[in-house]
Amino acid sequence: MPCFGECVCLPQDYSYYVYLVGARVKAKPGSHNLKWVSGVSFSTVLNQAITNTPRGNILLAPESFNWDGTILGKSAVRIFGSGKGVPFSAPAGVYGTRLLWTGAAGLDGILFADVSEAGLFDMLLEGNWAGLRGLRLHSAQHCEFGNLGIMQFPTALQLDADGGVNTNWCTFKNVYLFGTNALVLNGVDGAYITQNEFIFGDWRASSGHVVKFVKWADTNRFYNLHLDIDTGVCIEYNTDSPVNPRGVSLNNFYDCDLVQLGVGSNSIIVNRTEEMSYFDYGYIGGVNASNPVINAGGLLRIRNAKSIRGLLSDNSGIGTGTGLQQTIAHGLYAIPTRIQLTDLEVGAAPYVSAPADANNIYVTAVLNQDYLWKVWVE
Repeated sequence: MPCFGECVCLPQDYSYYVYLVGARVKAKPGSHNLKWVSGVSFSTVLNQAITNTPRGNILLAPESFNWDGTILGKSAVRIFGSGKGVPFSAPAGVYGTRLLWTGAAGLDGILFADVSEAGLFDMLLEGNWAGLRGLRLHSAQHCEFGNLGIMQFPTALQLDADGGVNTNWCTFKNVYLFGTNALVLNGVDGAYITQNEFIFGDWRASSGHVVKFVKWADTNRFYNLHLDIDTGVCIEYNTDSPVNPRGVSLNNFYDCDLVQLGVGSNSIIVNRTEEMSYFDYGYIGGVNASNPVINAGGLLRIRNAKSIRGLLSDNSGIGTGTGLQQTIAHGLYAIPTRIQLTDLEVGAAPYVSAPADANNIYVTAVLNQDYLWKVWVE
């Protein structure tokens, strides 16, 4: 670990080390080919260090920086903090690198636009609800993000695209999100949000959406997440594009825990999809009394669910025929996809006499003869 100039040691393989000296922000170069950067604005100093770095890594000290303007990511430049700190990964009373938003309303905190092979790691991005988006990717590819906390922004994390350039092949690992909206994916016709991965994390929204697919987003994968909301909608897709022919294909919510704490809204709303959308191997829960957890105006199917908390994905019971059509409450979270009727007494001959709906199945059987009914959502 070489030391030179001021008594600040720069780890090997870093182009710059950014730290505080009183009220001034300094960026110490790790190579004699790079110039010192110094100033009172953290964002200005960091942006200049990024500009000066042709390719490499920048390390931020374990300090709290007043983050006063948009930081612009650059291809092949990765920014590392020194841990995201309380209340996330560090022990109580220990802080890593914290960026505290003091910039104007309506600005993005960190923007990776038209970049590739960039990254952001090991820090807390803490807003004051005035900034627009904590972290935004715009037409970015092959970027990596890890061990981040992004909180108290109207939108904590947004992926969008235009100009025919997708935002894709980006990976997010161990990311904590908290905002009015936690995650928004927003593509356009010809520039999609696709093939991104979100692995491990605890995401929460205060009143908007935990995950909001606005339009032109497909085949993004989600693994091992806890999704939580105070009031609003946990997951909603394709909300502002009623004539979008492509829609959203949401695949592979693996081992995810979808929890809704609020009332008065649906946990999952599907307005329009072109392809069948799946939640694989998931937990869904937090039912409120007045609205269904799933409101599928488009195509939605849950498969291989471990459990649906507070709801049933399969149910059964015994009925006695009346010779007329009977209405039986099935108790499932959605319309059954499979109904099985079996004689318990010879000659009961039960059959489905009308299509099932969100609340009931309709069965006719011989008078006074018992039968078994079973229903599933597959």
